[in-house]
Amino acid sequence: MNDELKEFDEIRPYEPEEMKQAFEDLLHDRQFAHMIHGFVPWMPSWLRNGILRLLFAGVKTPLDFQKRFMKPIIRYLIRTKTNGLSFDDITLKGMSRDNRYTFLSNHRDIVLDSAFLDLLLFDAGYPTTVEIGIGDNLLIYPWIKRLVRMNKAFTVRRGLTPHEMMRSSQLMSSYIHYAVNRKKENIWLAQREGRAKDSDDRTQESVLKMLAMGCEEENPADKLRDLNIVPLTISYEFDPCDYLKAQEFQEKRDIPHFRLVYLAIRDECAIVVVHLSMCGLMSCATCLARSSIPPWLIASTARFIVTTHSIRATILLSTSWKEAHLAQPITQGLTANALTNILRGNFAR
Repeated sequence: MNDELKEFDEIRPYEPEEMKQAFEDLLHDRQFAHMIHGFVPWMPSWLRNGILRLLFAGVKTPLDFQKRFMKPIIRYLIRTKTNGLSFDDITLKGMSRDNRYTFLSNHRDIVLDSAFLDLLLFDAGYPTTVEIGIGDNLLIYPWIKRLVRMNKAFTVRRGLTPHEMMRSSQLMSSYIHYAVNRKKENIWLAQREGRAKDSDDRTQESVLKMLAMGCEEENPADKLRDLNIVPLTISYEFDPCDYLKAQEFQEKRDIPHFRLVYLAIRDECAIVVVHLSMCGLMSCATCLARSSIPPWLIASTARFIVTTHSIRATILLSTSWKEAHLAQPITQGLTANALTNILRGNFAR
C-alpha cells in the first residue's frame, strides 16, 4: 500500500490489495449473514457464501466491485421502479477525459443520489465512477462500514467537538485533494450536511471552507480550483421517502422539542428509532429482532413507550436484554448518559 495513504486509513475506501480480505471478513460477519439470510432463507450458508465467492471472482478493485455487484442492482431499480433516467453532462464533454472532478451535489436520497451518478458516468464512457462521502452516523454496524468502503466510500465524521471537527475537516480535505489529483478519482460530496429534507439546496459555507483546507495554495480560489468542482443537481419527479420527511416535519411542528434519536441495544438487537419529545408521552417504535429470531417475528419483537421520566418495554418474546447505548449522541435535551441510566433503571421485561 502507498505510504501516503496511511494517514487517511480512518476514512478512506479500501485499496485493491485489501478487497479480498474485506470480502472474506464480510462473509464471516454474523449480522451480514443474517441480513443475506433474509433474502434467501431456504439456502444454507455454505452454499450462499460459495455463490458469493464465485460472483466475487475477478474483482480486484472497488471499481470492479461496483461493476459486478452494484451496477446490476441499480439497473434493476431503474428498469422496475422508474420511467427512465437522464443525464446532462454537456459541460464536461469538452474537457479531457483524464480530468477528475469533485461533484458538489444537492442531496435527496442517501444511496441513490451517488449510485445513479456512478451508473450514468459509466454509461457515458467516463473512465471511473465517484468516491462517495458518507456520514459515519449511518455506519451503525461493522458490516455496513466494510461494505461501503468496498463500494468506494470515504467516511465523513459527525457529532464531533469543535477541536475534533477541525482535525477531521483538515483530514477529509487533504484526502479529497489527494484523491482527485493523485489517485485520479472523482468525488461525490453533498453540498450540506445530510439530506435537504426541506428542499433548501443552498451550499453550506462550511463545506467550501473544508474543501479549501487541504491544499497548499494560498489563494482560496486556487485551493478550490484544484478540485475541479462541478455543481451537480439531482432531481426526482417524486422525492424519495417523501411521506417520511413530511411526517417528521409535521411532528417537529406539532410536538414541542421534538428530536429523532437512534438507540442501539446490545446483545445483537438492531437499531431502535425513537421519536423523542421532552413533554409527556412520546411515541412507539418497533425494534428489529436479534439474529436468533426468525424474520417473520421482527415486526412484533418489542414495543417501546417512552416518556420523559421512564422507558418501559413490553417484550413480546423471551430474549436477553442487556445495557443500552446510544448509536448517535444526543446533543440537545436529554444527555446520552442520562438516557442510558434511565434505560438501565426502568427497562423491564
